[in-house]
Amino acid sequence: MAEPPGPAGGTTVEVTVVVAAYNHAGLLRKALDSVAAQTLEQVALVVTDDASRDGSAEVATAWLAETGRAARTVFHEHNAGICRTFNEALALVRTPFYTVMSADDRMLPDRLAVQVELLRSAGPDAVAAYSDAWLIDEHGRRTGGRFSDSYRFAGRAMPEGPIFGELCHGNWIPAPSVLLRTSAVRDVGGYDESLSFEDYDLWLRLSRRHHFVLAPEPLVEYRVSAGQATAGLSASMTMGVDLTRARVKNLGIDRDADRVILDEAEGKLRHAYLSGVAAATLAPALRTVARHRPTPATLALATASSLRVPGHLLGRRRTRGAR
Repeated sequence: MAEPPGPAGGTTVEVTVVVAAYNHAGLLRKALDSVAAQTLEQVALVVTDDASRDGSAEVATAWLAETGRAARTVFHEHNAGICRTFNEALALVRTPFYTVMSADDRMLPDRLAVQVELLRSAGPDAVAAYSDAWLIDEHGRRTGGRFSDSYRFAGRAMPEGPIFGELCHGNWIPAPSVLLRTSAVRDVGGYDESLSFEDYDLWLRLSRRHHFVLAPEPLVEYRVSAGQATAGLSASMTMGVDLTRARVKNLGIDRDADRVILDEAEGKLRHAYLSGVAAATLAPALRTVARHRPTPATLALATASSLRVPGHLLGRRRTRGAR
């Protein structure tokens, strides 16, 4: 994969950091300070703000003026969504590697230096370097926990190398910890703007053919807030549906992974459809499931959703039939 050229003249800049803000006015400076504190001397910066209501864009502008730091900005007047925002940021990246970090998280000073060296040493087949993350509370204090504590890798090293099969079971990778090979992300089409999240879908598509490498120690701090634990039912349903849709896009890559994906997708997509999620949203995934596992139930749901039959009507028919 060809790497984009570095800037003309001077030291070649290898890494771009994208700091993504959305209502992070009170935390943004700390995130930007952690970029400025990197031991890797040359780092390009992009700052995004997706129509925050708390003045985050103004905070970023003030920090840039105070520090004299050069940066490109993507500031939206109207909310565009995380994946469109990240695609706009990706279009501004001119370096071989880049990372995206939410403005409520922070990176440790040697984070970029360590991960650049990891990717250099691993060769072109390695397209992402990641690490565990220290958990911090709303006040920026470490809780003593790690991101991995909530996953099945607690107490043992997270996997690296060809991780596609593991990823089909679920996402354990802290998004702000990932340094990406820019050309690889562009090769797989960037971020899927139909989804409500940016990371897991991209990890799946990258890991189909390429390797991930793991840093031995946490290199970022990931903020856990009360709001994350109290997401509404609608947001939880949307996230669950999108996670399943992201997995379904990867059917046909690996037979064992197909079995895992299909076992989960059949039930979750059926439940989402009958619960009222729009047929147009679910139809592509339901058709894909029916193609890989053509049973009377999957074919019926694929046909109904393609015809835009509201799922609640199917639920009523099933209820009547049960009587």
